[in-house]
Amino acid sequence: MNLNLQIPINPLGYGVVGKNIAEALLKKGADLRVHPIGQPQGVVSPGLEEAIQKNFSSHQVKWPLVKIWHQHQLMDRIGNGQYYGWPIFELDRFTPQEEFNLRVPDRLIVCSKWASNVVAEMGKIAKVVPLGVDRSIFNYEMENVRNAEGTYKFFTMGKLEYRKGHRFIVECFNKAFTPDQDVELNMMVNNPFLEREVSNEWYSSFKNTKLGDKINILNPVDTHHDVARFMHSQDCGLFPARAEGWNLELLEAMSCGKPVIATNYSAHTEYCNNENSMLIEVDELEPAHDHMGGRWFKGQGKWAALDYEQEEQMIDHMRECRISHNNYNNEGIETAKKFTWEDSVDKLLEIL
Repeated sequence: MNLNLQIPINPLGYGVVGKNIAEALLKKGADLRVHPIGQPQGVVSPGLEEAIQKNFSSHQVKWPLVKIWHQHQLMDRIGNGQYYGWPIFELDRFTPQEEFNLRVPDRLIVCSKWASNVVAEMGKIAKVVPLGVDRSIFNYEMENVRNAEGTYKFFTMGKLEYRKGHRFIVECFNKAFTPDQDVELNMMVNNPFLEREVSNEWYSSFKNTKLGDKINILNPVDTHHDVARFMHSQDCGLFPARAEGWNLELLEAMSCGKPVIATNYSAHTEYCNNENSMLIEVDELEPAHDHMGGRWFKGQGKWAALDYEQEEQMIDHMRECRISHNNYNNEGIETAKKFTWEDSVDKLLEIL
């Protein structure tokens, strides 16, 4: 397969997806010319470095292009071959600018059936290519199994956002437990796009609660191996997001064999179900406001409303895990085996 691939390569969501898709394509023997969006960051394989540095020849101009990038920035493209746009989005409605950009590619690729239904509402057809997890890193190894006796450790990861339910997590944690119970909440939620004073204000509001001394705000780690080691040191992952474009950390936690609590809404329903997750059922949607001054979400679409009923479900799930000392999720492991980056690329190649 000859292919132009336009992707970011960095530690953020799109960058992780782009790098893993590129590496998996190279393992399949694809002839790639990779066009980085922005300056590549982090370590890449010699094969990927070669695909980045390769001269862009006249015959490569005609190769198909896959661009993995935001839905409002799909107008710019490389070459003149068949153009596949692959956006990752969280909301159920697009702005006029986003709709215009989404009509530029010849074909669209999305991560989930939920996302394909959103695209269908604007009269476009999108093929589904689920994202994956690196099972060589995020796996269940006996030497890494944590004994859940003693302090029961809940954790959450992802950029600090109202959308991801971080404030909701803290509120539920405080209502689920008392100061004399041996529990802990570890939050690795650094958001590099937020000013430090804004992040610190949120962190202070988390710590200034009844169980604030049991809530730890952790610095981000350097590598995915470090992420996996952190997950193995914990007992249960909390991911009650109002909306997700995929949620890499949720699938990675499942791949490590960790019980997870998640909303039954948006893109992660592609791999979350009642067998591998403790689901929070969503009754209503609400206008999407990020409660951070409209940095990213200004009510242009809707996402899951987390109200009293969802709070009760979350609290029940957390208490159940703590009482049972459950810290193993076999169904999550089996699910992760079906969502590898190699599987993603197999589905991509079927479409191209």
